[in-house]
Amino acid sequence: MSLISLLTFMFAQVSPDLSTQLFDAIRKGDPAQVRALMADDPGLASARNREGATPALWAAYTRHPDLAPLVLGSREPDFWESCALGRADRVERLLADGRDLANRDSADGFSGLGLAAFFAHLEIARQLVDAGADVNRPSNNSFRVAPLHSAVESGLVGIVELLLAHGAKPDVAEFLEATPLHSAAARGSLEMVEKLLAAGADRQRKTKDGKTAAELARQFGHMKIVEMLEK
Repeated sequence: MSLISLLTFMFAQVSPDLSTQLFDAIRKGDPAQVRALMADDPGLASARNREGATPALWAAYTRHPDLAPLVLGSREPDFWESCALGRADRVERLLADGRDLANRDSADGFSGLGLAAFFAHLEIARQLVDAGADVNRPSNNSFRVAPLHSAVESGLVGIVELLLAHGAKPDVAEFLEATPLHSAAARGSLEMVEKLLAAGADRQRKTKDGKTAAELARQFGHMKIVEMLEK
């Protein structure tokens, strides 16, 4: 199950209060309902779901970033929202005021680097690495995903290269004991698999349910990757 699927499963519960209605409307990608709810209560812009995510972050998580301006209103996005939404200009200004942000987590446990990596914002990822972000620090929540896991999920090889070049450990494991190599193999990303192997990734490592990267590649029909991993 992907990170987005897990997040959606965790946060999609419906209850009668307006904030929960707002998060559900964002999940559904319903701009009309989002506008109506925000009109009823503009204070919903600063609401939090049970894991601590803001409506703007939730819009990014559920792949509806176009809804973020509706919930932000006149408010500028905060640091983590900016990292998720690709606001490199805002990230630069906020880092100038406090470089410690590069190694702080959002209320729901994700670092700016993890968010920038996951949402394929290479420029922001580079800004954060240059500001001293720890490329190996896992998320401070049950997922325990490192930035390199997020980079693989993004599908952007450039971010994987950036993190590896700055010391990201290729065999870091998340909550299911999957390494970035497992994820790259399952996704069918031949180039990422090559990059991770070149960085020393262990092709024999197994997930919590006992699968190697080659076995995951075979499961999803990526036979060229199976051949590479079983050489």
